[in-house]
Amino acid sequence: MRDINDGVEKDRVPASQTTTSVRVKVTPGASKEVFTKVGENSFEAFVREPAQKNMANRRVCELVAIYYGAPPEAARIKTGHRSRNKIINVKL
Repeated sequence: MRDINDGVEKDRVPASQTTTSVRVKVTPGASKEVFTKVGENSFEAFVREPAQKNMANRRVCELVAIYYGAPPEAARIKTGHRSRNKIINVKL
């Protein structure tokens, strides 16, 4: 009888389940859009969108996802929904 796990690497996590957390300092309503890496998992984002109706948050999530080569819906705010300092999870 064959074991169901034969040939499967047990320590390997599928790419679709890997999540990275990053810190982002956001400045909404900027005159020009800039997204810069300031540390290993830290970024600074200047976005044109105002901090109203979740517009700036959505744009920051898009920028983080683009940086990691993931689709826009792969980035979600974990903490800091109403703060300039945010922690964003990205599914890679």
